[in-house]
Amino acid sequence: GWFYTRLNNNRMENEELFIILSYMVYKYEYTDAVVEDYLDIYPQKDRINARIKDKGDITKTLEAAIENDKVKNNFIKSLKTTEAFIKKIISLLVDDEPEHLDDYLKKELESLLYLGGKKGTVRRRTLQSFYLLWYLLKDVNISRIARNKLEMREEIIDIFSLVKSNPDINEDVSKLTKEFGNKSEKFILKFTPQKRSIQLNMDEKEYLLTKQSNICPICDTNIFISDDHEVDHITPLSLGGRDGITNLQITHKTCNRGKGNRIK
Repeated sequence: GWFYTRLNNNRMENEELFIILSYMVYKYEYTDAVVEDYLDIYPQKDRINARIKDKGDITKTLEAAIENDKVKNNFIKSLKTTEAFIKKIISLLVDDEPEHLDDYLKKELESLLYLGGKKGTVRRRTLQSFYLLWYLLKDVNISRIARNKLEMREEIIDIFSLVKSNPDINEDVSKLTKEFGNKSEKFILKFTPQKRSIQLNMDEKEYLLTKQSNICPICDTNIFISDDHEVDHITPLSLGGRDGITNLQITHKTCNRGKGNRIK
């Protein structure tokens, strides 16, 4: 009712959108391809545009899924990931519980993608807008969206201002390309969780325990290096925490497992 390119779907364009998004997920998650290999983001006169580099490769991928069980299973997983992507957008757009959810989502999505034109006017939805929204949100998890949705919406609206006509650009497409690259890279780095990589040695663990006065910060009881313990991120990586020692603490293993993806 709200996630579509055309409300009148006689030409199967909405199914095409879902398959293309799933194709991009498949290439991103299950092949060695980088995004630039299949998604072309480029300047077109006074705006940024996006397109699939080779739509014939989508057909080849679907044909391979018929012949190869591994490709088939991975593509099915990609379809489910696309469903999760749509749920991310719902989380991004919804602040409360509107009475008519589909109408609310339709209006909010169009504001997100097209804000900046004359009030009350909405440009026709295009595939490129969904491609670019996927590009920005592909690695952002839903818990981070729920926590930072207002800030994220503002930055996405700012980025999408470059997808509309920019007469002030004066044909300087290099400036437009650089601006889109800088803004989108900043957004992705800001809201994509860091990968867990830091490993503490025994001296560093002892340092943190001393700093904590040998108290587990989750249950507020004594903890010692000989106890069954884990190194915990104070602010989870999924919520924007950094993978550095200043964001680490020593907790009981059971406490950490119970904490999950939350901040105490």
